[in-house]
Amino acid sequence: AALAENLAHRAREAQGAEALIREEVEAFRSWKDGLVAVPTIRALVDRFTHAARAEEADLLSSLPSLGERERTRVRASMDALVHKLLHSPLTALRRAGSEGDGVELISATRRLFELGTDGTPPKAAETPDPEASGRPPVRRRDAS
Repeated sequence: AALAENLAHRAREAQGAEALIREEVEAFRSWKDGLVAVPTIRALVDRFTHAARAEEADLLSSLPSLGERERTRVRASMDALVHKLLHSPLTALRRAGSEGDGVELISATRRLFELGTDGTPPKAAETPDPEASGRPPVRRRDAS
């Protein structure tokens, strides 16, 4: 009886482990598929950041009396604006890439923003998007 009970418990635990493995494999596949969007995401962030830096430089050159604190606030505002403007497009690119149907959206984005077609982003942005790091997702689980 104890042997049968032990075997049944092990079988239940094995089923749980198999379900966990399937879930993690699917998360990894989704992450891996989403990598197709990373060069476009980086290029898009770089394009917007470069434009923001140019506008920031023009603005600051016309306001030479600004102190370092104000200059820092101008840069922070420009960065915040870039992130706000790109939030929805980057989310859509990540989602499309991870769902495996991102090729058309990525291609359209690269054409729309003149990012090139070779898949390599221009020079890295000064303030890269931390969500486009290319690292797999880290998921926390209870220790139960």
